[in-house]
Amino acid sequence: MKAPTNADCEALNRRFGAPERIVFRPSPDTGAPVAVLANKYGACEIDLFGARVLSYRPTGQQPVLFLPKNMKTERMGWGHGGIPVCWPWFGRSGLPGSAGHGFARGQTFEVRASEYSEDATEITLGLTATDETRKVWPYDFDLEVKVSVSMSLNVTLKSKNTGKEKFWCTEGLHPYFRLSGTQTAKGRGQDGAKFCDARPAKPDGSLYNVNDFVESWKGDLSIDTDYDHVFSLKDGECAIFDPGLNRTIVVRARGSKKIVVWCPTPADCKGNLVPEDAKHIVCVEPATLFRDEGYWLEPGATHELRMAIQSDPNDGSVHARN
Repeated sequence: MKAPTNADCEALNRRFGAPERIVFRPSPDTGAPVAVLANKYGACEIDLFGARVLSYRPTGQQPVLFLPKNMKTERMGWGHGGIPVCWPWFGRSGLPGSAGHGFARGQTFEVRASEYSEDATEITLGLTATDETRKVWPYDFDLEVKVSVSMSLNVTLKSKNTGKEKFWCTEGLHPYFRLSGTQTAKGRGQDGAKFCDARPAKPDGSLYNVNDFVESWKGDLSIDTDYDHVFSLKDGECAIFDPGLNRTIVVRARGSKKIVVWCPTPADCKGNLVPEDAKHIVCVEPATLFRDEGYWLEPGATHELRMAIQSDPNDGSVHARN
């Protein structure tokens, strides 16, 4: 992919930008422009390559998302960090022989719209089928990713079938949250929820499915343990309590069937991660991920996955709202 020129970003700034609210700058890593959204509540950055949210920082707080020092993309944008978009399949639920987590994160999105008000700053990105995408997934589609900064960071993934035949889909948003340390942080909101351990496969080599949710989680979740668990949360909400950074991050999701909690080990930290990063990462991922609970989209039909991330100080201060 060619590196963005100043002219590319200048054109985007003229059409979609707004001083101090929406600004486009070149990315040295992916070869696509990066959109910066800001307002009184905070700021975030979105790379047009993969529509990946790179950073989110509420006013007066530390960054919420974990971003590795090395964000040079490999293969189809499979680097860790930020909020990767996993579409039109999550994990290994795609067509036989397909790469994990779909192809959307390896494509450059177009800017479709931007807007701002006193309380929100928003951008809409889009992706449609091309000869390249049809080689790995033979369907016509329109995928929109809408990102806004208000009192929370909001990400909406909207899928539309623009073809003449129905297609089947799974999907997810894969945020990497930045922690002061995994030994003191806790996951909350899973108590009483049905769950399964979704490591690569069962002992017999088969994949997990919805029938494997037979146990109920008890209590908080210790993040300093090797977890790759899938939870079925009735209200789609859970939280990360981090006393070291004096904050609780609440994740709310709509339009997804499950929440995945992945605590990478040092051995998992490959590619653009290093083993030391495992001490400062947890992923809490709204997803529809199993082959037996994906959804069908008829021609013209749409589906939305929504996620909101809100970070509040544990001590009750309101500096993130000023």
